[in-house]
Amino acid sequence: MVSQSGDEIEYLTKYFPHHAPVLPPTLAFDVAVLVISELPGVTSDVAEQWAPMMARLRRQPGLVIHADGPTERGWRVISIWDSREDFERFFDSAIKPNLPPGAPARDVVSDLRAVLLPDRQATES
Repeated sequence: MVSQSGDEIEYLTKYFPHHAPVLPPTLAFDVAVLVISELPGVTSDVAEQWAPMMARLRRQPGLVIHADGPTERGWRVISIWDSREDFERFFDSAIKPNLPPGAPARDVVSDLRAVLLPDRQATES
């Protein structure tokens, strides 16, 4: 678990005032992970069939952000999760059972040092 100490909050408040409100001293989180999946041969028609899965994905604990789109070879899915365990829980319950037997793992999972989300309400000064 990583948490923000009082000194860190003071520093962030002083030098990054737009971000201080989103970093309360009680904030704690696991190491976030980036997941990239390359899906060769997948087209937008196939991706449209994922709509029910996307509705389920939106409610998954630990999901920070999801994005997907076409590539020259197929489709790319990118997501950030609060932890590797959150991603694996979703993958094991929703994705893995729908894969053909012996399907190769195509996910690249990497630990992230930080995830910064923009403060859409902050104004430039």
